[in-house]
Amino acid sequence: MKNITCILCLLMAFSFSDIFAQQKDSLIKVTEGVYEITGFYCNISFLVTDDGVFLFDTGNYPEGGTRIQEIIKSVTNKPIKYIVFTHYHGDHTNGIAYFPSGIPIIAQKNTTTNLKNREESRIKEIENNNRQADSLMQLISKNKFANTSDYSNTDSIFKAKTKKISELQAIKTRYPTIIVDSFKTIISGKDTIQFIYPGKAHTDGDLVVVLKSRKTMIMGDLLFSNCFPYIDPLGDVANWSTTLKKFAKTDTRFFIPGHCNIANNSDVIIFANYLNDLHEAVKKMKDEGKTLDEIKKSVKLPAYDNFGFSFLRDQNVTGVYSQLK
Repeated sequence: MKNITCILCLLMAFSFSDIFAQQKDSLIKVTEGVYEITGFYCNISFLVTDDGVFLFDTGNYPEGGTRIQEIIKSVTNKPIKYIVFTHYHGDHTNGIAYFPSGIPIIAQKNTTTNLKNREESRIKEIENNNRQADSLMQLISKNKFANTSDYSNTDSIFKAKTKKISELQAIKTRYPTIIVDSFKTIISGKDTIQFIYPGKAHTDGDLVVVLKSRKTMIMGDLLFSNCFPYIDPLGDVANWSTTLKKFAKTDTRFFIPGHCNIANNSDVIIFANYLNDLHEAVKKMKDEGKTLDEIKKSVKLPAYDNFGFSFLRDQNVTGVYSQLK
């Protein structure tokens, strides 16, 4: 089950790349010393402290790590002191390949386990794609096709396989060196940075970063503001909703989500309500004996029709259903 989950999440990171054409990156000043970088298939953020920079996530594609460092240098000459993984998904961690290897990586302990499982799945997927590409290459070299259409289709599949192999080989997994269990505090200059593990939520290894003096929270994929989220089988949607409602009550002005726009307290509550309403609707129908396909057709939550990422609607139902099983 874990290996299947990791394969799905690895593929999910690249499907995001396919769905969104690579955006032009942009730098947004959230508040004094806190910045968000967009354009790398997830929201990346960083904090400039007196002692150095805290970078939160590294984006989806490995070579993007170089560009992220250039953007940070446009703001400050201070070095990157820590890199933080908010969770293990590839769209937040694959960019690590182009960062100096000596920078400490902070993450929740389950993220380390998930990254190791994902790495095993990546290696197996490379092997499978290599075998398939070899078979296709043999067909092409023999050139025994009934017509040009068959040849063209085979050649297209071969090129897609080789591209996939190249993408997978470019990923260089690096593991956390500073492990957070449930809570950790780091003081850097005048800043106190708190790392909180809320329990299973989006995944089983999410980290929320609290920058209290900046009235800012780095949420990772615990928050898709006004967008449908990806629901990971390792998570817990019920606790996810409860967790968000607690954070929404804090004295926080800026919530930086893993995807979509910077949020306020009201946005967080709306997203928490969506997760709760979805969970209750799917659970009720499942308890009534409805199948997954029937539930997908029946779930109607019109209050959230304006959410972005509508392509994830069915996945949300499937994700909750899987967790209930």
